Amino acid sequence: MCLADFETMKPLRTAVIGISGFARTHLKSIAAHPDQLSLSAVVIRLPRDDRADEESRERELVREGVRVYRSHSELLRAEQGRIDLVTIPCGIPEHCELSIDSLEAGYDVLCEKPAAGNLADALRMFECSRRTRKTLMIGYQHLLRPSTQLIKDTALRGRFGKLLSARTLLSWPRDHEYYSRNRWAGRLAVDGKGVFDSPLQNAAAHFFQNMLYVAGETRHGCAEPIEVYAENYHIAQIESADTQFVRARLHGGVELVFVASHAAPETVEPVTEYLFERGRITWEISGRTEFFLDGTEEVYDDRLDDPHDLPFLEAVAAAEGREPRSTIENAVQHARCVDAAFRSSGGIVELDPALRASGLLPALELAYEERKGFAELGLPWARPGRILAL
Repeated sequence: MCLADFETMKPLRTAVIGISGFARTHLKSIAAHPDQLSLSAVVIRLPRDDRADEESRERELVREGVRVYRSHSELLRAEQGRIDLVTIPCGIPEHCELSIDSLEAGYDVLCEKPAAGNLADALRMFECSRRTRKTLMIGYQHLLRPSTQLIKDTALRGRFGKLLSARTLLSWPRDHEYYSRNRWAGRLAVDGKGVFDSPLQNAAAHFFQNMLYVAGETRHGCAEPIEVYAENYHIAQIESADTQFVRARLHGGVELVFVASHAAPETVEPVTEYLFERGRITWEISGRTEFFLDGTEEVYDDRLDDPHDLPFLEAVAAAEGREPRSTIENAVQHARCVDAAFRSSGGIVELDPALRASGLLPALELAYEERKGFAELGLPWARPGRILAL
């Protein structure tokens, strides 16, 4: 995809629900591509967020000709025929309601990842998109990167032989401020509805979704899990998990392994390795991708100024009739794995905070290397999950 593809199209008229938090990223992406996207309307709820200086920002937007509403329902009623796309950069518990309301009002939607807080809501979103025949895209920007698309193409063409397995490792430390920033961070449920906030569900969701996507047997589809084994732990004082091991088996025997933590003190940027019959591919979040085949190595680099722009350009392409790739249909498979991972583990194991400094990162690295859970490795603090057939 390149910007030249969109030069003949009028800017996609866009409305954003919110202007603070992650909405700032949406607004930035829209502003970065004025020939492809235009900001037509926003929702700013009352009371305004003083910490984000929303009152001043609202005055700015009004001067720029952006229409301001106090609720999403008000925007959806008033903007009929005046906008093409609604974007939802809101909290996970709001994704389902806001997406469904927008689809049923006749709008295409770009919702932030993950699709929803739980599998039931993700399935409702999928059914609504299918019933209304409106497009619902999910903001998995790393799935849309040229490097991921190249890996997917390589897998489909069979140059490396059959895909056998994929595995991801990352350590992204998160502090108390991260978990106190809203009412759902680190929670298993809010107001009786599942949220399952965790590395797999939130910050690191991209990388499990990428593995499902590359393993999918169709050009734009994700693979379907048939079996999940998981272990969930936390050191932070939260309900949900901050450290996870997840292994999923797919139709055709492909195995996906995911090892991630927000509790280790060291940062390990995400790396994913795809193992094929004749070679392997290693993907790094930096943009470097290494292809190893028959003793030779090729390096591909797709360092981007801001990958967050990619879902918006995808929305422009979808408006022109091209088939989107990061869809609610694909995201349902990720939601299925999250649901299974929390059922498989049988709960969250609380770990001694001393483990943070004394050996959590080596345990993560060992689980990645051996493709085994912490309990399967015999670590004394670990508790096994159960293999869950789907």
